[in-house]
Amino acid sequence: MLTLLRTGLEAAGLHPYGSQGTYFVLGDVRELGWEDGRAFCLGLPERCGVVAVPTVVFYDGFDKNGASEVTATTSVNLGALNNAANSIAYA
Repeated sequence: MLTLLRTGLEAAGLHPYGSQGTYFVLGDVRELGWEDGRAFCLGLPERCGVVAVPTVVFYDGFDKNGASEVTATTSVNLGALNNAANSIAYA
């Protein structure tokens, strides 16, 4: 399922970072024209019905270098994942 998520994110214009041994996919939303990953994530449910987590919530304090990065994972069926990937492409 992570392969499908990565493929969907790439189709949306992101280039997710390579990951191994994890359930998460990371990407930088500057590729979609967003400078602030938190703002991007806060608006996702309304824009396309999916959620992601800005990586800044994992830092102790604010790290400007990670401000535009977000993480996504999946625990849904393939149909829902396809719909989510298509929605992100139009977010």
